[in-house]
Amino acid sequence: MVDHYFYQNQQRQIRDEINRLQTTGGNASVTKQHLRAARKLLKFFKEDKTMMTKFSKRLFKESVKSITIDKQHVITFHLKRGLNLREQV
Repeated sequence: MVDHYFYQNQQRQIRDEINRLQTTGGNASVTKQHLRAARKLLKFFKEDKTMMTKFSKRLFKESVKSITIDKQHVITFHLKRGLNLREQV
């Protein structure tokens, strides 16, 4: 079950990533891919106003490339097309 704090935190991280990509330079094609991925993910959260209450295998497979454990209580979800969402657990 996803708690409300986690849900809001993920939305904030996605919005922050969109803002970062819009304001930084770098490889234009990679940045455009990241922007498209971030917008698609944010659109998903905006369209479905209800918080997920159970794990979606389909959504996970569509979105997540890999997961790394950065520190004892910090993990990073590496999403397809380049977004990285850090989460404290």
